[in-house]
Amino acid sequence: FQLLKTFFNNVFSFKILTINNNKQLFKKNIIYIGDIMNTITVSELKDLKNPLIIDIRDNFNYNNSHIPSAINIPELILKEMPARYLSKNNTYYLYCSIGKQSLILSNYLITIGYHCYTLEGGYQEYRRNLEIY
Repeated sequence: FQLLKTFFNNVFSFKILTINNNKQLFKKNIIYIGDIMNTITVSELKDLKNPLIIDIRDNFNYNNSHIPSAINIPELILKEMPARYLSKNNTYYLYCSIGKQSLILSNYLITIGYHCYTLEGGYQEYRRNLEIY
């Protein structure tokens, strides 16, 4: 395998080439967002005054239960049309079910100029903290 890296800000683009007898058999581009990782804990989020919270889960999960004051913009919609929903002058707090998809989306949005944080542990962590308080 031959691995080529191109660095652009915090985004890494990898090209993986499989070579067999000097013939290129397979080529794939992989985009990996670097170690931006703007995260916030449930207790830190609770301490904020009027945070702009976005639930990126699907409408069904949002309608079933969500963080009070959160709005629902499903992940794929927000990723495809961020300028329609977000302003680069505001800070947003994203969450999903367990925090992985919102971390990926948050990091992507940061690379294109938005101010975002992801809720560590996602909605599941928020629910666990409700039981503690």
